[in-house]
Amino acid sequence: MYTFFMPERDTPETADPGRELMAGKPIHLRSRVLIPVGLALFVISFIGFLATYYFQKQLLEKEIDDRLVNANKLFSELVVLQSELLINIAETLTHTEVFEPLFLGGHRDLLAKEAFPEFIKIRGRYQITHFYFHALDQTCFLRVHNPKRYGDTINRHTLKEAVSKDGIASGIELGPLGTITLRVVIPWRVNGTLIGYLELGKELEYITINMIKVLDLELMIAIEKQFLDRKMWEEGLTMLGRSGNWDQLDDYVIASSSMTEIPVEFSGNLEKHAERDHRLFTFDITHKNRTLKGGIIPLRDAGGNIVGDIFAFLDYSKIAAGNRMFALFASGCALVILAFFFLVSGYLQRVEKSLGRTLKDLSSETERNRQIALELARHRDNLDELVNQRTAELEQSQAEVKILSGFLPICAGCKSIKNKDGGWEQIESYIRDHSEAEFSHSYCPKCAKEIYSDFKKV
Repeated sequence: MYTFFMPERDTPETADPGRELMAGKPIHLRSRVLIPVGLALFVISFIGFLATYYFQKQLLEKEIDDRLVNANKLFSELVVLQSELLINIAETLTHTEVFEPLFLGGHRDLLAKEAFPEFIKIRGRYQITHFYFHALDQTCFLRVHNPKRYGDTINRHTLKEAVSKDGIASGIELGPLGTITLRVVIPWRVNGTLIGYLELGKELEYITINMIKVLDLELMIAIEKQFLDRKMWEEGLTMLGRSGNWDQLDDYVIASSSMTEIPVEFSGNLEKHAERDHRLFTFDITHKNRTLKGGIIPLRDAGGNIVGDIFAFLDYSKIAAGNRMFALFASGCALVILAFFFLVSGYLQRVEKSLGRTLKDLSSETERNRQIALELARHRDNLDELVNQRTAELEQSQAEVKILSGFLPICAGCKSIKNKDGGWEQIESYIRDHSEAEFSHSYCPKCAKEIYSDFKKV
């Protein structure tokens, strides 16, 4: 018996789990590696960009709010300080002796002649733009700054308050000519007797100049048209030597502005503001290559009525430029990441192809080995069959050889042998039938010598 060791055949239990890959199925490294990594990078970058943008926006909004709060606070403080200044100047003027007799005597022209130099002095030094003498019946006796207009009844809140309180009154007033002015009215007494009222005024734009310097803002004062008469407003512009356009805006006129031109985008935001009933809000505009953030300070007169608004503009061009640089940087990073993504994708594609070729070769080699194993298995089966056949033949021959063993009756005379059928046959024939041996006849040396006595060895 011969034993042959052949490769074991695969079974479901012993099959290679990587056989499927080696069978030629595609390998998707890019989808398994790049998609999760790319998605993670995108999410991280997106969240980082949003967080940075939100943080910068919050800082900007806070700065705008702080500036507006400070502007509102500073405006109120400046109004108080300027009011005190005007009160002191007005009290000083009431003690000018030359004014009393001219006022009481009704000498308007002479009073104007004497008062005008004082007006020029305080206008140059303190930017005082209005100087009045009022009679006890609240009619205007003399406008030193505009002597041609007189005799009209003054209905402003400050004068009424000074009359009713018999004391000093101050506040912001909108004049008939469209001027928005901080006014101070003081009773004019001589030897304890009230003879009239003296009023000084300072246009608001001279107060806002200080706000512009302190807070680094652009300011614009807008008055609602409903409180103005167009003809009187245009007369006021002529008197003050200014220019203006009544039709520039629908509901407002610009009383003063630190900007030489009104931004085009400002008009739309102004109308939105009018619709919101003076509620505070901020807006963005672009003006002369500058990015501005706008906010509103409601403008209230001495009676508490909102007659317009002070618009404050913060130039945040540098911040906007920084935001643009950040956006460019973020875009650059995104492009770098995208380029890296494509590079890795290309590399993984080459790896996929290389692995695909390798696995294809391995698959082919595996298939060849499988065919060889099958062929060896067939040969093993054939060899087993041949071995079994030869074993059977040997066993049969061995069985036949065993027949010659034991007691064999042979004739002493003719040397015949008795077969299994009971007959006698020559021993040569019997052995030939029961074995594979062949016979040839000759004499042994002893017999040959006896038979052939004259045989000589050559």
